[in-house]
Amino acid sequence: MDFLNGYKGESDNDKRQAEIWHHRMDSTVEALSKKTNVPDSLMNAMLAAHQNAKRAWFNLERGKDGQKRKGPSADFDDGFTAEDVALCKKEAAAADKVNEFVSETLPAETITTELRNNGALINEGTYVLITGDPTMPTLSVKARSNMANSNTEVSFRLKIEYRRDNRQDENFFPANGAKRIKANKNWDIDFGGNIRGGKATLYCDYGTKKDTVIFHIRGTNPTEQAVRDHIASQGYGIWFFTRLIRQESNFRQFNSGRRHTERNNGRGCPNWGMPHGWGLMQLDLLDGGQRPTAQELWNWKANIDRGYLFLNGEKRRMVNTHFSRKLAIIQQWNRRNQKDSVEAHADQTEGLITYSHANSNYFTHDFGRTQQGTNKSFIDATWIKNYNGSSRPGGRGGYYYDIERTDQQCAPYWIIYNLNNNNHNYVEAVSNRAE
Repeated sequence: MDFLNGYKGESDNDKRQAEIWHHRMDSTVEALSKKTNVPDSLMNAMLAAHQNAKRAWFNLERGKDGQKRKGPSADFDDGFTAEDVALCKKEAAAADKVNEFVSETLPAETITTELRNNGALINEGTYVLITGDPTMPTLSVKARSNMANSNTEVSFRLKIEYRRDNRQDENFFPANGAKRIKANKNWDIDFGGNIRGGKATLYCDYGTKKDTVIFHIRGTNPTEQAVRDHIASQGYGIWFFTRLIRQESNFRQFNSGRRHTERNNGRGCPNWGMPHGWGLMQLDLLDGGQRPTAQELWNWKANIDRGYLFLNGEKRRMVNTHFSRKLAIIQQWNRRNQKDSVEAHADQTEGLITYSHANSNYFTHDFGRTQQGTNKSFIDATWIKNYNGSSRPGGRGGYYYDIERTDQQCAPYWIIYNLNNNNHNYVEAVSNRAE
C-alpha cells in the first residue's frame, strides 16, 4: 500500500485518500472473511489487525491537524501518529496474505463450448437435419465455466455457407454482430424463419481464448403427400403441376443416399440438375434473369411457391403472347381467304395424354372448340414445354404449337414442335408421369 508510505496528512487530498483506502480495506476484509478454505491462523491475524486499525484509520482521515476534511472533528483532537500508519499497514499486510492464499488455491477458470441440437450434444463434424416440415434444427450453445458464478462474458456467432456450381451462399446468425452472454448461460439460436443448410461454423470468443465448432446441416425430403397437401393448401390447381414436379425431381428437394458426407453434392444437399437447376422444381434462370434464393434451395415449400409463380407468371405470359400473335395472323388470313381458311392440327398423343386444337381452361384464347373427354389443349402442351424452354432441333425457337407458312402468299398452317434442341420430348416425358 504505497499510499501509506508517503502519507503526510497535510492536505485535503491526503485525507480524501485515507477515506478511500479505509473503505477499500473494510470491503476487502469483509469479502475475504467469507472464504471457507483459509487457515485459522491467517484468518484470525487479519481480523485482529482489522479491529486494531479501526481507530488508526479515523486518525488518518483527520490528518496532521486532527480535523476531518468536512465537518467538525468528533472524538480525536490530536493528529495521526506513526503508530496509526503502522497499524493500517499491518491490516493491509494481513489481508494481502489471506488474498494470496485464496488466489493460489483457487483453480484457474476454464471454459468449454457446448453446442446442442434439441438437447443432444453436437461434436465437431456432426450432421444435424432440417425437418421435413421444414424447420431448422433446435440449436443452443453455452460457454460452460468450471466456476458456477463466473462473470466472464462470451460472444457467439454462427455462419452457414453452401458453395456448389453457381452458389456462393453465406449467412450469419445473428445477422449483425455477435451474441454476447455470460458464461454458463444458454443462447437459443434464432434463425428468424430462415431455412439454411451447408457447412456451419460456430465462432466462440472468450476474450483471451477463441474457439470454433464446425458441423453440417442437411435437409430432409418431404413426403409426397406433404407436397400434395401444400399444393392444395395454396390453391395451385394446374392439372399437370404434380406431373411436372415428378418429371423435374421425382418429388426430391434433396439428394438421397445412405450416409452424409462433407461434400456439397451428398445426401441431404439440394437436388441439383443440369444446367443449374435446384430442388423439387429444378429452379434455374427465373424471371428477369434471377437465380433461386438460398431459402428456395433449403425450404421445399419456398421452392414450390417460386416454381409455381414462375410457371404461372413469366412462362404463362410468354405462351399467352405467343398465341395472341399467332391467332391474329390466322384470323387475318381467314378474313381475307374465307374459302381457304386455316385448318386445325390433328390430335397429338404425348405419353398418356392426347392433346387437341381446343380451348384451354387456363387461357382466354378462342380456338373455336372445347376439350373433349380427357383430351387437353395444345395450349397446355405449349405451356408445359415452355417451362423447360421452347427450343427445337437446330437451336431455333420452337413453341410446341406454332404456325408456319412457305411465303406470305401461301396459307399458314399449324405445326407441332415437340422436340427441343436436345431432341428431347419434354411434353411426352411430363405427360407420361403419374399425377
